[in-house]
Amino acid sequence: MRNIITSKPVKCLIWVLLFQFVTPYLACGVAYAEEYMPKTVLFFPLDNNGAKSVPQVVAELSNAVRNGMNSDPRYRVVTYSERLPAIQRIVKLQPDVKAVLEGPYSADSTAISRAAAVGKLMAIDMVAVGSVDKYQVGQDGQVNITASIMMIDAATGKNLRTIAVSGKGIRPVGIQVPESTVVADAIKDTSRRIVLEITGNDQGLAYASQPSKKSGSSWLLYVLAALGIGMLIGKSGGSSGGGDIPDPGVPQPPDLPGSIK
Repeated sequence: MRNIITSKPVKCLIWVLLFQFVTPYLACGVAYAEEYMPKTVLFFPLDNNGAKSVPQVVAELSNAVRNGMNSDPRYRVVTYSERLPAIQRIVKLQPDVKAVLEGPYSADSTAISRAAAVGKLMAIDMVAVGSVDKYQVGQDGQVNITASIMMIDAATGKNLRTIAVSGKGIRPVGIQVPESTVVADAIKDTSRRIVLEITGNDQGLAYASQPSKKSGSSWLLYVLAALGIGMLIGKSGGSSGGGDIPDPGVPQPPDLPGSIK
């Protein structure tokens, strides 16, 4: 009986049957992951093109947009920083690129390509780069902010979409309100509009409150069981030969566009 089971034709038949059994459940698992797994986004701080006199506005708007995207379960946002391990590794291996990694990130096609290259190196799905293009305080005390953001596919460098919005903070008539409060309202309104354009809902709360379309737990059980069977058969079949799997080594980062040679 053992000789029959370990014979090559029977082992091939077992693998074929196992493949036919596992494939539908793996396909369902992949479809579920594509639909429900969050997209990772590398968020670069917004460039300051129109608010030179108030850099804190740009920083606060960047934080507000990042937090708004993170509130949507479909996105997991990583804020770009030189302290990220991947960035430190790039600088260590290519010290001359440190200057070009400091930004700006949305000034031109070369800067955008650098940002996309960093996202690809970090295995990120998308890269978000943008800028504050206009900051204005009117005679009536109203604060207007115009900002734009590009969502880039990290794998291809393709611009998925460009978002341009304007937000405002209004000073109430006849009421003494500090200018900082009006500025905060303008930042909040601008970030809300950006997040609404990206996620399709207001700060992600609408999507978060929706029930799931279907549960994937039953498929997960089948997938785990099938993989367990496959590992057992593979282990028994691989004991007669094989060897250690060679270490492919640590891949080297690609040269970033615009880096110093």
